[in-house]
Amino acid sequence: MRTPWAGQILTDWCSAEGLAGWLPLLVAMTWAVFLLLGWPRLSTRRRLTWALPSAVVILLSLEMACIPALVPHRTDFSAQTDPVKIWRLPPNSSELETNAQGLRNAHDVGPKSGPRILCLGDSWVFGHGVSREEAWPAQLGAKTGLEVLNAGVMGYCLYQAWLTLQDPGLALEPDLVILNNVHNHAQNSAFLLSEGPLPEALRPWLHKSHLYLWLTRGVQRWRLRWHLFSGQENLGVPDHAALEAISRRILQTCRAHDIDVILLSDLRTPQELHAPPTHEVLGREMGIPVVRVNLTDPRRRALKAPHHPDAEGHRQVAEALAPVVRSRLEARRHRASSRQEPH
Repeated sequence: MRTPWAGQILTDWCSAEGLAGWLPLLVAMTWAVFLLLGWPRLSTRRRLTWALPSAVVILLSLEMACIPALVPHRTDFSAQTDPVKIWRLPPNSSELETNAQGLRNAHDVGPKSGPRILCLGDSWVFGHGVSREEAWPAQLGAKTGLEVLNAGVMGYCLYQAWLTLQDPGLALEPDLVILNNVHNHAQNSAFLLSEGPLPEALRPWLHKSHLYLWLTRGVQRWRLRWHLFSGQENLGVPDHAALEAISRRILQTCRAHDIDVILLSDLRTPQELHAPPTHEVLGREMGIPVVRVNLTDPRRRALKAPHHPDAEGHRQVAEALAPVVRSRLEARRHRASSRQEPH
């Protein structure tokens, strides 16, 4: 069964409305016609003279044309388009109960005053179908007395969770990241395909180019369209190799920034009880704690979102996570104090 977001994801993949979304293509076609008609008339010497300046002018004009094509706007499911993550939660949304940073928290994020926990994932982290206070990140914060940031976004795939960790996640300086068992798989292949053979170190720089973002959006949109309408559904069999590669990125990024990780297996189908999710297997391999919560009971579903847990289901997740969170943070404090002790 296709998720409710699948068609909307495809519709909103190009983050501009009206003519602005087509402006880069119109500029490119104009330059193509000009070059086809005018370039053959130039002498060889003039072609060599004007080749580099012409290329620079064309690239700059395309870069400028892509700026309005990537202006954020509101989607039909109340999110906001994003040039890198495709969509995100809008800041200060009363409908989605977000703060100024676009997180589903009651208060804006300020300077750290204690341990900070960042929760990444899809609508099961966001709390689709329940209020902000009923979602498990808020319940976890209430149970532990810790600052817990809810960065879950409806419809997100694992790759988008990784992008969220990079921005704004790392800037929030979390001590602990909780990553759930993300179930939206269709977008993963679209993101991975758009990367191409480029080294990972170049991507942050390329993301500053509007032209690069517009071109990758086209590749992603084509890949997603093929995936959704070739019989491969959003909740179909995931690409385990892709999931493992992206999971490793998230875990390695956290380790590189001295961030502890807990993997949450919020088991949603009876099949998952017998076949552990990919990130759970990888977590055990890498020595990362995994918290399993059985949410397969159909009676534990939200009335407004029947494929998501109700407030009691979220309470079960918070109850299961609380002791593990306390244990990880206590171990973290011991490591920090041992580093400060003179040898």
